[in-house]
Amino acid sequence: MRDSRLNSLRETAEKLDSSVHFTDDALEAVGGAPRFIHSVILKGCIAWAKEHGVTELTAREIDIINEERKKKQ
Repeated sequence: MRDSRLNSLRETAEKLDSSVHFTDDALEAVGGAPRFIHSVILKGCIAWAKEHGVTELTAREIDIINEERKKKQ
């Protein structure tokens, strides 16, 4: 993923909630989705992090979030 796209995702995440940090690998996982739903995904990840007392999201947590979402469908 290009650095500019990664930086754009990081800025969006920080604007939504600066108390939850996304690692580069987590942002790359989110960045694989269509751009128009990035903020929805980030909001969901931030909500999950707050519910679980997590302050840093890595690709591992994104995988867990995705698995939980799939189970609910």
